[in-house]
Amino acid sequence: SASSHTPTKPSSPTQRPNLTEIRAGSTAAAGVKTMTATQMKAFSLLSGGAAGTISSIITNPLEVIKTQLQSSVQGGFFGI
Repeated sequence: SASSHTPTKPSSPTQRPNLTEIRAGSTAAAGVKTMTATQMKAFSLLSGGAAGTISSIITNPLEVIKTQLQSSVQGGFFGI
C-alpha cells in the first residue's frame, strides 16, 4: 500500500527513525546535516590550508632538484 512507503515523523526530535523512514529515503533517516556559514568558512579555510601544505611538500623537493640541475654547468654556453 502507498502508506507503507510514506515516511513518518518521529514523535520527538531525539527519537531515531524507523525502518520505513530509512527505506523511504528520508533526510532525517539518512543523517544529513547542514553547515552554518561560519562552519563552511572555517572548513574552506582548513581545506585550503591542507591542500597548500600538501602541494608544497610534494613540489618543493622537485623544485630544489630542478634548480640544482640547472645550476650545474657541464660545458655548454657561457654568458652573452
